[in-house]
Amino acid sequence: MFYRRKIILALSQVFGGRLKKNDLQKLLFLVCQKQKEPEHVFIPYLYGCYSHSAKSDLFAMVNKDFLTVNLKRFASMFFRCSLFISTATRRLLMANN
Repeated sequence: MFYRRKIILALSQVFGGRLKKNDLQKLLFLVCQKQKEPEHVFIPYLYGCYSHSAKSDLFAMVNKDFLTVNLKRFASMFFRCSLFISTATRRLLMANN
């Protein structure tokens, strides 16, 4: 697994296994600001910073069942997306602690 994906898992774990996608992007931005060689490149976007590489990492991690996605409708056409650490990944993380 790429180091940058491990950062995403670590952030999810620190925040109790659930994190909104927008919040994750913002936290990753802050982490990358502290790195000498940032793992993700960010661009300005509507709700703050945005990383295409972070989005592709999230997509890959959902496809490989490291994370699960929960969509909730909160207006007529908008969805709030939350990420959850999958049960198998949670067991793996608990076994390593």
